[in-house]
Amino acid sequence: MSLLLASVGFGLITASVLAIASVGFTLQFGVTDVLNLAFGAVMIFSAFVAYLMNTNGVPVWIGLLVAMAAGSLLSVLLNSGVYSPFQRRGASG
Repeated sequence: MSLLLASVGFGLITASVLAIASVGFTLQFGVTDVLNLAFGAVMIFSAFVAYLMNTNGVPVWIGLLVAMAAGSLLSVLLNSGVYSPFQRRGASG
């Protein structure tokens, strides 16, 4: 019975991570009209920031807030530094 509950819990966690990724990917494409294939790398970067915060003794909720801010900042920097210059030149994706 405990193996079944562990499998269900793992499945729910995995599905929630995939749902967050798909909503973020779709939202970014809908807002910027740019297909950002680096979105997975931004998510991994944010997860790594949260992991580092947690291993250094920072509470989980503060680590999550810092990871969200770091991922958001990285997305903004990617958009303004990489994607916007191509859009200004008229490149289509």
